[in-house]
Amino acid sequence: MRKIIILIYVLFITNFITGQLPRIQSRQSLYIEMWSRNDKHISSATGFIIKPKKQYYLVTNWHVATGKNPINKMWEDTSNKIAPYYVKIFYNRYFERKEVVYAEQVIKDEILFDNKNKPIWHQDTLGKEMVDVVEIPLTDTNDVSIYPIDYKNKYDTIIVSPTSVAFAVGYPLGLSSVNELKLPIWKAGFISSEPTLNWNNEPLILFDVNGFPGMSGSPVYYIPKSFSTIRGGEYWYEISFILGVYSESIYQTEPNKNILFNKSVFGCLWKIDYLRPLFNKLP
Repeated sequence: MRKIIILIYVLFITNFITGQLPRIQSRQSLYIEMWSRNDKHISSATGFIIKPKKQYYLVTNWHVATGKNPINKMWEDTSNKIAPYYVKIFYNRYFERKEVVYAEQVIKDEILFDNKNKPIWHQDTLGKEMVDVVEIPLTDTNDVSIYPIDYKNKYDTIIVSPTSVAFAVGYPLGLSSVNELKLPIWKAGFISSEPTLNWNNEPLILFDVNGFPGMSGSPVYYIPKSFSTIRGGEYWYEISFILGVYSESIYQTEPNKNILFNKSVFGCLWKIDYLRPLFNKLP
């Protein structure tokens, strides 16, 4: 089942040490596609990699991995009740030859089930609902550039509040900023609920952004205004913090909650403070 496709492009005709690579957050978000056992394309989404210990994991949403609603576990697309069997991951690899930086796209498939047909991803529950985040152990990261997100980096000294601007870095509608390399699109939005408090008694932050399918699984960053991207010797650097994992939409399940937000207006983040201990316990 595993397929590897390699495409090579000249990315920047410049000296490597000038730092003219895509910014680190753009290199961390990955375009992914979900495919069925009989090779039927099901959906596209966003993912990113973490490395709690020695194993690399692809992080995305539970509803992306299963095709089901994490609250009621019903099929999201009732006209197409097909569960994903493998995920196609679009990696990039960057390397230098004679002071020219090249980018190489490598597409790899990761099967989502073991030989007993059990899911290989790690998942968690919250009451009767599923946490809409999964961690998929990766079996093949050879010949690709891996940029794990530092989810352990806490923003304790930074004040994030409603009206703070955050950035979802992903692939709305499967679009990308550089199609040949599948570099992500940055979408800015406002934090709309108190980040230190749970929304609706769940570890969620409301995010006022114009969201679209394909953004599910996007990391959402806060970049303090007091820091700028600057050149420091041979490197570019900046300070940023991941706030959470974009989950696309808020679902209404109980009539007495009187909650229904348009998917294209409000999204929600699963808080990184909640996910951090779940990530840390991974093998």
